[in-house]
Amino acid sequence: GGSEAQKRHWLPKIASAECLPAFALTEPGSGSDLKSITSELVTDGEGLLLNGSKSFISNAGVAAYYIVFARDDDGFSMVLVPADAKGISVTPTPDIIAPHVMGEVVFDQVRMAADARLGAAGDGLNLVLATLGVFRVSVAGAAVGLAQAALEEAVRHTRNRIQFGRPLNRLGPVAQMPA
Repeated sequence: GGSEAQKRHWLPKIASAECLPAFALTEPGSGSDLKSITSELVTDGEGLLLNGSKSFISNAGVAAYYIVFARDDDGFSMVLVPADAKGISVTPTPDIIAPHVMGEVVFDQVRMAADARLGAAGDGLNLVLATLGVFRVSVAGAAVGLAQAALEEAVRHTRNRIQFGRPLNRLGPVAQMPA
């Protein structure tokens, strides 16, 4: 949904690992109910004004920019907000198991140019659903890979760990498990 200028500016930096993005979708009171978000984007003069808070945001505090999903008149839009914009504050998410940093992000009177919007006004829900479609497949693939690696490591361990003069996979209930 980004403009050609946004793509030229940000995509090379992401591809070279010079910077990280963050996808600011979840809110404290909405969870996975996307249509109940309260973050709001309003047209203010020639630009946009963003207010709201987001929870459990991957890369919060280390991202170079946030892609933010917000209410916009009668619909929803997404905007690209540089992380150094005035009015953004980040606090760490309480300790949870995650493979990356997470945080709570507050957007308080964050001003940006009108061209910060991704796609057309009101097209945010379609952009979010398309993005989640890609994320869900990649997360599922990673989960299957981790499960396979855990199974292989467990099998290796039961074959190589000797207890009572025998490998674990030859003892009691362990012998009944996949090996």
